[in-house]
Amino acid sequence: MNSQRPRLLTRMLAYVALVAITSIVLYPVMLVGKKAFEPGRNFALSASPLPHDVTLDNFRHLFDARGGHGEVLFLRHTLNSLLIALLTTIVGVILSCTAAYALSRFRFPGRKAGLTTFLVVQMFPATLLLLPLYVILDKLGLLNSISGLVLVYSTTAIPFCVWTLKGYFDTLPREL
Repeated sequence: MNSQRPRLLTRMLAYVALVAITSIVLYPVMLVGKKAFEPGRNFALSASPLPHDVTLDNFRHLFDARGGHGEVLFLRHTLNSLLIALLTTIVGVILSCTAAYALSRFRFPGRKAGLTTFLVVQMFPATLLLLPLYVILDKLGLLNSISGLVLVYSTTAIPFCVWTLKGYFDTLPREL
């Protein structure tokens, strides 16, 4: 019976620790939810993650906002995001698959240097690319365009995709 107490105590302490850690992790998420449902500046008055006055005014404003041509801005922005994500995925998968397959199956000069370059590029913060990408987009006339955004997102996604797909292609039997 005595050996059960330390186990029970250990398990209870583990659960208390898990509840505390979960609460800490979920606190910012609950603050976002509070901001969405509380009106005006009431958010800044309390550190509690639970809203005092619940309203749907913020959501009403979100779905009522109209653009210059009368379109619902939230819907337009959502469709733009979906279009850009779809195009970036298509471009990224096509270019990444071909590069990863070549790097996985063929032995050629510069292969190891290319793989190392893909890995090193992942280590640089994205903010280092802001100025060069801006200059390139400006020279190409792609500023403020969907194709420019797809180009930028593809540029930053392809090294990771190539490295990941190369690892996957390495696991496939050559006979396939």
